[in-house]
Amino acid sequence: MNQKIKIIIGILVIWAATLSILTVYLFVQANQLDDRVVVLEPVKLDCEIVNGKKHIYKNQCLPENYEPQVLTELSKRASWLGTYQYLDIRAKMSIEQLIVDAEKDGMCLAVVSSYRSKEEQQRLIDDAPLSHIAFPGQSEHHTGLAVDLGACPMKDGKRDDSVERLELKNPFGELLEYQWLKRNAEKYGFEESYREDNRSETGYPPEPWHWKMIVR
Repeated sequence: MNQKIKIIIGILVIWAATLSILTVYLFVQANQLDDRVVVLEPVKLDCEIVNGKKHIYKNQCLPENYEPQVLTELSKRASWLGTYQYLDIRAKMSIEQLIVDAEKDGMCLAVVSSYRSKEEQQRLIDDAPLSHIAFPGQSEHHTGLAVDLGACPMKDGKRDDSVERLELKNPFGELLEYQWLKRNAEKYGFEESYREDNRSETGYPPEPWHWKMIVR
């Protein structure tokens, strides 16, 4: 009986010693792991903070927590075929009136792109990393006050997406709709953001389709 007790006690001693050694080993490994952990700080853009009422050029950005005023869906007539577009209510009213008046002059315009969240902006960059796309927080689209416009086909003076308009294969800057915008967009509060003559100031190449409402 005493011999069995001695054996059990011996096993317990060995088990306790093994447990102690394992505990020390894990403690050392944990400390080494802590030394290897790198804490990644959020990337902060070195940019001038602007309020979004006017244009946003390269090296300018919106406040970190900026969100546009209440976003409102554009009418189907104002939106590109099969898309849902949203803008600040002020921009919505102005761009829809612009599109109606342009149609009266025989011009067919529709909003191809409007408000974009920071996540949507990042996806664009991921899909086209070598393009001149603004970083999240630096895009005019995030204000809810900017649009990308496209020309559309017409029939009997009205938009008709079922008909063919061969000239739509040409760049937007070569279309009559662009010339109409240059003459009239300012009446509705919109300005062409990125032109050849302000490229050195904006840091972006010309985008004749991109227009932003300027809040005075």
